[in-house]
Amino acid sequence: MDKSKKVILSIFLAAIALIGGGAALILDAFIRVPDFTTLRSKVVVPIRLADKTWIDREMGPRTAGWVGAKGISNAMFMAIIASEDTSFFSHQGIDYHELQESIKKDWEEKRWARGASTLTQQVIKNVYLSREKSLWRKFKELVWAQKIEKVLSKTEILTFYLNMAEWGPSIYGISEASQHYFGITPLEISAKQAAFLAMLVPSPIKYYTYFTKRFLTPFARARVGKILRVMQRMGFLEDKQYQLALEEKLWGVTGELIPFKENDSEPGEDPDSTGIIDVLTEPLLKVDESSSGQSVETSKTKVNEGGSQIPDVLKEPRLEAIPKATPLIDSEKVPTNSPSNDNSSLEPLNTN
Repeated sequence: MDKSKKVILSIFLAAIALIGGGAALILDAFIRVPDFTTLRSKVVVPIRLADKTWIDREMGPRTAGWVGAKGISNAMFMAIIASEDTSFFSHQGIDYHELQESIKKDWEEKRWARGASTLTQQVIKNVYLSREKSLWRKFKELVWAQKIEKVLSKTEILTFYLNMAEWGPSIYGISEASQHYFGITPLEISAKQAAFLAMLVPSPIKYYTYFTKRFLTPFARARVGKILRVMQRMGFLEDKQYQLALEEKLWGVTGELIPFKENDSEPGEDPDSTGIIDVLTEPLLKVDESSSGQSVETSKTKVNEGGSQIPDVLKEPRLEAIPKATPLIDSEKVPTNSPSNDNSSLEPLNTN
């Protein structure tokens, strides 16, 4: 066999190997799926300590410090949805619109520039996959995110996320976060406190300085205000509740929050890195006919006209446990920041 034929044969065999290897990897992602039911008991999750070392920690309903859905305030659920995944209740693990926008931006900037992971994907990534950014890891994340939603309810996934998330140096889980930042239980978290905690999630170590200094920069104020605004537009907060949340005190300091401005950002920060502003201009709910038997699309105007509304209107049996859209802040009062476990402890809003 002459040299040219050997080269062609080598290229052909290499192509077959690549195709075969790729097919094997794809098959592996579909066949070797984790047992997601273990999330209902306990799993081992790697966590990062303040000294930047990593350790394994058991997390789940059967572990110490775990807080069930009924032990977390409605405000916290809604703030994390408004901040991280506005289509959480309508997608089946993947937000294809955000994924498309992410791919487009990454391609234009030739780097991993925009995140598009849903809350479901973040649970998959943090529990089952490495933190290395690669196309193969992303592919498995996408496949498994769709599969886990066929096993666990939306409420289970959301509750696990809040108990797993990193909120600061060596601060993991909503129980540790609520106690550390405000000296309260997760059930006592108000709308404004929830928005602040949700603001921390994309970069909890960097944003921790807002707490240590008890001061919010213009970027932080705008970001928290934006989360509250999205909560309002999605129907989770009424207009008066939104205004009360803006005026509520954090750490005994007044005037930290202002209504969001889209151009408020710090150097090097993408003011809308999670696509949070999309909900202000696009339909809130987009559900494929294949998922529920009917097409559902609810505009921000309809939600505002119809009052507080959560996407349990989809009437899926496994969404029945979704926290209802009860008032997050009393019309005339706001929760105190006392560490008391008495959830009825309220005091009039100080507007001075």
